Amino acid sequence: MDKQYDPNTNIAYISRTKRYIDEDGNEGTQTEVYKKTYGGKHFWRVWLGDLLYTLGLINNSKQLDVVFYVLDNTDPANNLYIGTIRKTVEETGVSLGTVSAIFKKMQDVDMIVKQQNGVYKVKPNLLMKGDDSKKQRLVIEYEKIKREEEQKHERPDDRDAMDEN
Repeated sequence: MDKQYDPNTNIAYISRTKRYIDEDGNEGTQTEVYKKTYGGKHFWRVWLGDLLYTLGLINNSKQLDVVFYVLDNTDPANNLYIGTIRKTVEETGVSLGTVSAIFKKMQDVDMIVKQQNGVYKVKPNLLMKGDDSKKQRLVIEYEKIKREEEQKHERPDDRDAMDEN
């Protein structure tokens, strides 16, 4: 395996050459080249412009206070914000109505998804800390939670089904 690292760009080009014998007995080689970027995994990546545009929060400072509190208190290992709305009210000093409204808005615009009461997963396409493979894992987890939450809301209530008969 050959590895060439350029410290100016934080990119390493890794090549592997494999020898093989095809069906006819002919020998050959195959070279694969991989590009690996070093450097971003120790920093939070926030696409703040997209985030604020998505939420429509440019002019509402109290809602922004709540959003930044959630972002500041999101666990970088799993993108989870653990805290009830009431706890968020206590910690931020923002009114219950405003905190409830922004949590609903964050869910409506697909910034967070509710995993369970007091546990929210922040969308890794908007905020994450780590490399691309971690981002891929977090996106899969996020989409799974989102689908499960949507399925809960799609199931008809048993009482409704009985009323139709």
